[in-house]
Amino acid sequence: MYNFFVFTTYYFLTLTSIVGYGLYSLKLLKIKFNFVNFGYAGLFGIYILIVYSYFSNLFIAHTETHNLAILCIGLILFVYLIKQKYSSYKSEIIFSFIVFVLLFCAVLQFKNHDDFPYYHFPYTYYLTQQSFYIGVGQFNHGFRTPSSIFYLNSNTYKNIFTVLVWHGSWIN
Repeated sequence: MYNFFVFTTYYFLTLTSIVGYGLYSLKLLKIKFNFVNFGYAGLFGIYILIVYSYFSNLFIAHTETHNLAILCIGLILFVYLIKQKYSSYKSEIIFSFIVFVLLFCAVLQFKNHDDFPYYHFPYTYYLTQQSFYIGVGQFNHGFRTPSSIFYLNSNTYKNIFTVLVWHGSWIN
C-alpha cells in the first residue's frame, strides 16, 4: 500500500511540475488564450523539458539530485503562477484532475513494451548515470537512435519510482 501511495504521489507531482514549466513558458512567450488550458501548458512544459534535457545531458548527468531540483522548480512555478489567478483556474484544475485520474487508472493497466529491458530502460538509466552521451551506439542497437521520450524520462527518473512502476512491486 505504501508503494502505491508513493507512485501516485510522484505521478501527480510530476504532472504538476510539467504544467508549471508550461505555464511559465507560455507566460515568457506572452501567448494568450481566451481560456485557460492546462493541456496546452503541459505540452509546452514537455517540450521545454525535452529541449533542456538534450542540452543539459551534454554537461551533466541527470542524477536524482538534478531531477529533484527540476521537479521542485516546476512545482514552485506552478504554485506561483496559480496563486496569481486561482479563481480563473479553479474549474480547469478540477477538470484536469479528473482527466489525470482517468489516465492514472489507464497507467495501472498498461503492459510494458517488449523492448523495455533491451534498450528502453538501459538508455534512460545511462542518461541518468553519464553525461556527454556520444559514441555509445556500438554497445547496443537501441543506443543508436536518441529518443525524446527517453530524454524526458531521464528528467523524471527516480530509482525508487522506476523500480516500483516498471517491476510492478506496487501491486503486491
